[in-house]
Amino acid sequence: MLAIYARISQDKGDNQSSIENQIHFGKQYADKLKLNYKIYQDIGVSGTLPIEQRAELFRLIQDIEAKEITYVFSYDQSRIERDNVVWNSIWLLFQQHNIKLYFHSGGEFNFNSPDTFLSSNVLSVFNSFFVKLTKQKVVNALQKNVETGRVHASPPYGYTKDINKLLIIDKEEAEIVERIYEMSLEGKGTDKIAEILNLEEVPTAYSKLEKGGIYKVRDRYNPNLITEKKKSDAKWRGRTIQGIIKNTIYKGQRFWRGNYYPAPAIFDEVYWQKVNENLQKNRNNTGKKVEHKYLLKGIIKCNCGRNMYGRTRVSKRDHTYICSSRRYKGENCGNRAINIDKIEKIIWEHFFIRKELLELLNNSTDSQNEILEDLKQEESLLDKKIEDNQKSRSNLVRAISNGVINDEDARDEISKIKENLTKYNLDKALIASRVADVQNFESLIVDTRTDFENFSNDIDFDTKRSLIHKYVERIIVVYDDGREHKKGFKYPPYTYHIQIEFKNGIVKENYIYNVKDNIILSLRDRAFKLLTENGIVETMDSDMIEKSIIPLSNGKLLLKPFLGKDNCTYILDNTIIPHGDLRTWNVKKVVDFYTLSKTWLCKESGINILTENKTDESYQWFVRNYKNYQDKPLIEWVTFLFEALDYTDLLITPKAKSKLKE
Repeated sequence: MLAIYARISQDKGDNQSSIENQIHFGKQYADKLKLNYKIYQDIGVSGTLPIEQRAELFRLIQDIEAKEITYVFSYDQSRIERDNVVWNSIWLLFQQHNIKLYFHSGGEFNFNSPDTFLSSNVLSVFNSFFVKLTKQKVVNALQKNVETGRVHASPPYGYTKDINKLLIIDKEEAEIVERIYEMSLEGKGTDKIAEILNLEEVPTAYSKLEKGGIYKVRDRYNPNLITEKKKSDAKWRGRTIQGIIKNTIYKGQRFWRGNYYPAPAIFDEVYWQKVNENLQKNRNNTGKKVEHKYLLKGIIKCNCGRNMYGRTRVSKRDHTYICSSRRYKGENCGNRAINIDKIEKIIWEHFFIRKELLELLNNSTDSQNEILEDLKQEESLLDKKIEDNQKSRSNLVRAISNGVINDEDARDEISKIKENLTKYNLDKALIASRVADVQNFESLIVDTRTDFENFSNDIDFDTKRSLIHKYVERIIVVYDDGREHKKGFKYPPYTYHIQIEFKNGIVKENYIYNVKDNIILSLRDRAFKLLTENGIVETMDSDMIEKSIIPLSNGKLLLKPFLGKDNCTYILDNTIIPHGDLRTWNVKKVVDFYTLSKTWLCKESGINILTENKTDESYQWFVRNYKNYQDKPLIEWVTFLFEALDYTDLLITPKAKSKLKE
């Protein structure tokens, strides 16, 4: 197959041969050689860049190594490279793989000719010289522009250019610049000024660009999180405001390449200096710098997927882990911050001082074989996906070779297949790592026991943090504010759901933490604990018992019916479910329970008497419908409820909601 490689940079010298023309000549060669072709085009990419920084050239090299390409066409040598190191790499690679190279004006390139070797290397050096010469010409032209007051790029905010490209003041934007300086002099911080401008919907320079389009933002705390945004939606930032205040151009001094040049001034030098000194003074008057240490930094996550970061003020009035989405106005995910001391105490006291982690590991030994079996099934599914994708790729390559489809039509699909294969192979590597963890589980327990024997509660911060990060993979936090979620489901008030995942991949803990009363409920052992200044102690709160606990005559306790969903737990009102997790019940189990415990079934509504909430509109729905089943076998009533309300689903469906209103 013939690879058609085309490249055009942003240099003015590249307008001699457009991308379209390069590809056109390449297709002519493909017809001449009677070969199928595949197009690779680097647009806006310099020929001086190394191969790995040129996406399409790098893709071409990969396809050559995969033996998919045996012929290459390029308009001329300068399209492939403008750097002698790149040319030498291409030369060696093409020879190793017996690649035939064609140029538009020179025909087939002879790799075996000494004359060709000499001339091509001389040409490569000339190409590199041409780039450097062009750059120097550009620098000289820009230098002349600056000296004559012309603009060679987008002008700074507050300025524009006239028909002669001379820098002039933009009156509308200059008014905004004046406001920025005034607000700074009044004592407002740069972030506050940005917030005010955003609230007033003052457009930024970026949002006013004629081209518009999309730009990508990578999350500082979660590099894998990339958000696409419209340029028209670009917001003011504190850093942008600071840059405007510190830019000397606003006092008539344009800085370029180490020198200052005259420019139209928006402020006189005295006023500019006053504002900048005030900016510096505000920075120096922020109070004594306090170094705060955070045990859970890097492992505590918000339910939205972003990191939570520690924020502490000197007074500790604001002493919380907070979602990084709240750093910028308008991007807040809505999750509430959690007190640093409390969450750190929960993790340290519960899992390390009370040695709950060691107990979890000991209790998990019985599940090793089950976990290994699950991992093997996951691996088998991945192997099947990899095999299917490899077959799809082979079929596409065969279809291209036979002329059934052309390269352009198949490019996206092949790229998608390659991405899938990379992902699946990474997933397999992760599974292999988890299998190794499970197989080495006994040594992990011994190692953990040794760690636990060698520390006390008064160890230093760094040792404590190292231990936590050794065993804890991530901690996911979500806050529920007590509002009704869906019919029959309510968020517990003042409650956080905390999920702790451990690095061995075996145990995962879920806790409900009532921040009002400092009560912790483990969903694994259903035990209540109280977070105090002296640590965690076993306890029960009367209000919590009334809302969530069913006491039995034999002294045992049951949890009221609940549903765990999306890192939250919902206590259920008006339900036929007897107790505990909704998902553990089916029609037969419910019927068997009420057959033995008839007093639990409400005679009026036919639901669990301990979940009755007569103020909720759903209660009357149960009363009306139960009249039709009171004289029938209990199984018919329970079956009706499971079908009508979709109890088999994780949440009540729209069908159930409409039923409740009938």
